[in-house]
Amino acid sequence: MTIRNLYLVFIMLNFLWPGISWSVTIKDAKNEVNISSDQYKLTWKKAETMGYSTAIPSGSKKSLIQNLKDPFYHGGDYANWEFWGATGKVKILEQNVGKSVVEYQSKGTEIMAYSITATYWDAVPYFMHEVRGTNLHKEPQAFPVSGYDPMFNPGYEFKEEEFKIWKEPIPHVAIWQPNGYFIALYSKNPRARARKGDWQGKGSVVQLNHDWQLDMIDRKKQSEPVTYCVALAKGGEGEAHQLAAEIKTMFEGKEPKSVNHNGKIPVFWASIKDRH
Repeated sequence: MTIRNLYLVFIMLNFLWPGISWSVTIKDAKNEVNISSDQYKLTWKKAETMGYSTAIPSGSKKSLIQNLKDPFYHGGDYANWEFWGATGKVKILEQNVGKSVVEYQSKGTEIMAYSITATYWDAVPYFMHEVRGTNLHKEPQAFPVSGYDPMFNPGYEFKEEEFKIWKEPIPHVAIWQPNGYFIALYSKNPRARARKGDWQGKGSVVQLNHDWQLDMIDRKKQSEPVTYCVALAKGGEGEAHQLAAEIKTMFEGKEPKSVNHNGKIPVFWASIKDRH
């Protein structure tokens, strides 16, 4: 199939299915970055502590994050609790059909500077983070900090029957709400440990502990990435766990489907591009 014919196919698909969504929208504003796909709407807060201040899955009117102070962060130093800091730069690294990649760079920290490369896909209810730390200190520094990378604090208490931890097929943890939606974390690293705790009086938080990956980072050197996915969608325990196999496949190198099964055409955008 030629490139010309490929474009004709997309034109025909849009004619036959006018509601089809092909892209992720990224809007970089003064104080926030707004990310929108057909599966979710996110707001990245630039102020300290940077991170997602809202996360609204498709079909929901309520954000799954109710914490505007420190909802989603990595700890740069266990003793001094230096978190992500504020956003210094936002770089849109890639914006193609069905996929956008954004890099968030921190500012205002003294021990570690953070780089978060976020990959957002259309038509799947999850996105991926690759988090790296650069040592700003004179002495070598540990990254990731044991037990605190990443930590998610949604800002509300959840009961024992409203969350679950799994080791297989990849380490993951999910929280689901009475309104019928869940948010979950999935680690690429098979040796990571999903945890729940009440740390330093912060209430109910969940974590993906990557302490096995801990390394000492020399001054001005950057760490290897901590890689994980965040999912938010309609459903509960079963739906959150079911996604783990698909996310594991993505971690292994297979791009997510560019459109999903809800009345859309299941093709792999990456495989189409690779033929040309």
